[in-house]
Amino acid sequence: MLRLAIPVFFSQCLDMLVGLTDSWLAGNFLGEAKHLAAMNLVNYVLWFLVSMFGLVAIGTTAVVARSVGAGLHDEARRISNASLGLGLILCLLPMALIYFFGKQFALLLHLTPEAAELASRYWLLLIPALPALMIEAVGGAALRAAGDTITPTISMIVVNLVDMVLSYCLVTGAGPFPNLGWDGLVLGSVGGYLAGTGIMLAALHWGPAGLKLHAREMRWDKARTARILRIGVPGGVDMLAMIGCHLAFVRVVNLLGENAAAAHGIAIRLESLSYLPAFAFQVAATTMVGQFLGAGKPDRAAQSVYVACAVGEAFVLACCVLLYFGSDWLTAQFTTPEQSAIAAQAASLLRIVCFAQPALVILMILIGSLRGAGDTLWPLLLTFVGLICIRIPLAIVLAWDEITLPGFAEPIALFGWGLHGAWYAMVADLFTRTLMAVYRFKQGAWRRVKV
Repeated sequence: MLRLAIPVFFSQCLDMLVGLTDSWLAGNFLGEAKHLAAMNLVNYVLWFLVSMFGLVAIGTTAVVARSVGAGLHDEARRISNASLGLGLILCLLPMALIYFFGKQFALLLHLTPEAAELASRYWLLLIPALPALMIEAVGGAALRAAGDTITPTISMIVVNLVDMVLSYCLVTGAGPFPNLGWDGLVLGSVGGYLAGTGIMLAALHWGPAGLKLHAREMRWDKARTARILRIGVPGGVDMLAMIGCHLAFVRVVNLLGENAAAAHGIAIRLESLSYLPAFAFQVAATTMVGQFLGAGKPDRAAQSVYVACAVGEAFVLACCVLLYFGSDWLTAQFTTPEQSAIAAQAASLLRIVCFAQPALVILMILIGSLRGAGDTLWPLLLTFVGLICIRIPLAIVLAWDEITLPGFAEPIALFGWGLHGAWYAMVADLFTRTLMAVYRFKQGAWRRVKV
C-alpha cells in the first residue's frame, strides 16, 4: 500500500503547490479581488476538465487492474491503448465548449464582468494543453492500475516544476522573461503540461508496467470501448455531477460578493492540503481492490481498504491540527495587507472545515475502493443525495438573507449567515455521504461486481 501511495502523495503535493503558487501570484503580484475570484472559478473548471476525462480513466483503472490481477497483461495493454484513443476523441468536447461559451459560463456563475473576462481568457489560452491533460489523466490511471505509481509521479514532477518556474517568471517579468501578468499564469501551466506529456508517453511505451503504445490498438474497438464505458460512464457522470454541483455551490457563494468569492477560493485551496494523504491512499486502495478482486481474493481487497483508511486518517488528523492553528498565517500569505478582511474570513472557514476532514478522508478512500471494484453507481447516488439534496439547498438557506420563489409576492427570509453558512452546509453534506459510503462498503455487494 505504501509503495503505491507514497509516490502519489508526493505528486499531489507538487500539484497542490502549483495551485497555491498560482493563487499566491494572483494575490501578491496582481493584487485585486477580481483576480482571486477569477482564479477560484478557474480552479473549479480545471477540476471539471480532469473529471470529464474520468469518463475514460475510471473505467481504465477498474479493467486494467482486474486484468493485471488475473495475469492478462496483453489485455491490460489493449485496454490502455483503447482508452487513450477514446480520450483523444473526448478532448474535442471541452475544446468546443471553452471556445464558444467560456465567458458566458463565467457570467452565468455570477462573476463580475471583469473577473469573468479574466477567467474566460485563461481557459482560451489553455486549449492547446487539453490533450496533455487527457494523457496525464488516462495514461496515469492505466499505469497506476498496473501497479506503477512512480512513473506518473515523475511526469507530474516535471509538469509542476515547469509550471511553477515559468508562471513566476512570466507573471513577474523575472530575468529575460516578459511581464505578462494574468496571461503568464496560464502560459506557465500550458508549458508544464506540454513538458510532462512526452515523459508520460515514453513511460507508457517503455515503462516498467508493460503497457506499450500501439497506434492500431488506439482505433475504435467496440467490445473494449463498451467494457471501459460500462464502468467509466457511471463513475465519470458521478465526477461530472460532483463538479457541476460544486459549480452550483460556487454560484451560491459568488452571489455573496467578490470578497466572499475570493475568501472562498483561498480557503478551498488551503483546505485541500489536509486531504492530500487521503487522495494518495484512495489511489492505493483503488488499485489494490481491483487487483485483489481480479486475483479472486476479496478478503484481501477489503483488508487493503481498512488499512488505507486507518493510515490516511492518522495523516489527515495531523494536517488538520496544523491547518487549524496556522490558519491566520496561511491565509495572510495569499493576500495583500489591504485584503486583511478577506484573509480573516478565509481563516475562519478553515477552522470550520477542519472538523469535517476526518470524515472526508473515509469518504474519499471508500469511493475510490468502490470504483476500483467497478461499483460506480453507488458513488453517483452519494453525489445526488449529498450535494444536490443537502449541500446546495442548505447553503442557500443558511447563507442568503432572502430568496424570492415563483408564486410568492414577497421574498422569504433566510438565515443570512453568509459564507460561513455555506460552509456549514458543506460539513453537513460530507458527514452524510460518509455514513452512506460506510454502509455500502460494509454491505459487501462490491465484491460481486463484474467488469
